[in-house]
Amino acid sequence: MLFGWITKLRERRRAVLQSWRARLPEEKLRLFDLAEVELNACSTMLGVALDDALSFRADRRWSQAREGVAVSSALADRLADRLEAILEAVGEQGKHLVAVPEVLPLHSDFFGTAAAQSRARRSSILHETVLSIRGRFTKKLRVLNAVAEEATRHFQDKAAAIAEGAAGVDEWEALIALHSDLDTCLLETIILLKSFLHVLPPEQVGDFGKKLQDGMARPALARRRYSPVST
Repeated sequence: MLFGWITKLRERRRAVLQSWRARLPEEKLRLFDLAEVELNACSTMLGVALDDALSFRADRRWSQAREGVAVSSALADRLADRLEAILEAVGEQGKHLVAVPEVLPLHSDFFGTAAAQSRARRSSILHETVLSIRGRFTKKLRVLNAVAEEATRHFQDKAAAIAEGAAGVDEWEALIALHSDLDTCLLETIILLKSFLHVLPPEQVGDFGKKLQDGMARPALARRRYSPVST
């Protein structure tokens, strides 16, 4: 029985790895590049703003440090919004697919905060108890969105405390860990998106592309928080 479980796990890993390495058709590749470039741009801007704020803090330039944190908070929200838009588009389009791609469990070591690590561990345990590929796919969408949303909320709370001058070392260190959570969600989302595009039927590419682009263009305040239906 254990041997069978290990074999299945290896097969899942192999399927995801092959999907990641395989080249997408041009129409699908354009959608993938659109999402990947936008996510990486958001993450890079957030990283630069946070690094600047940390440098100002190290130099005891408190006013500039607080301004940098305020910018970082807005950029963290933008990144989470883009992640949500992609996960929402994938989840909605996935309802129309006969088969969805295999996904791998989250690794807790890849996250920066204890809260995200705990959520990833629970998700990993549940991942192995869910028998259907669709069930694992849907649960991973939900967990990624939840981690990104929670990380952004805590990032904004810590940033607000710093702006008010009521923060210590812990708040600054928390920002670094929360940024790590968001970056891990970004990488997992990119991998999941490519796997999804591989199984997306050609006749659905246009519809999915519209969902993806409309979602990413929608103002953050107009977005409802996405929560895929459990299966």
